[in-house]
Amino acid sequence: MESLVQPSRLRARIILWTAEEVRLGALPRKSGSILEAVLYRGELPRADAAGVVGAGERHARRIVSALMERGVLTADSARHRA
Repeated sequence: MESLVQPSRLRARIILWTAEEVRLGALPRKSGSILEAVLYRGELPRADAAGVVGAGERHARRIVSALMERGVLTADSARHRA
């Protein structure tokens, strides 16, 4: 199963997919930064999202919402985690 999933290449596949979705206009810019943070941390408090993308809270919320709408992220609580 490991050869099929290739966990050592997971980050690269996620970043590649995200870049393509951004290029197509399906996800906002900097979506890859959020996904990479979640990949390494396991979870991301929404309060940290703006710092991760280096933008304002409103833009960070827009990115997290788009990722949630696509089913890429889920939240335990609508107000606390991404």
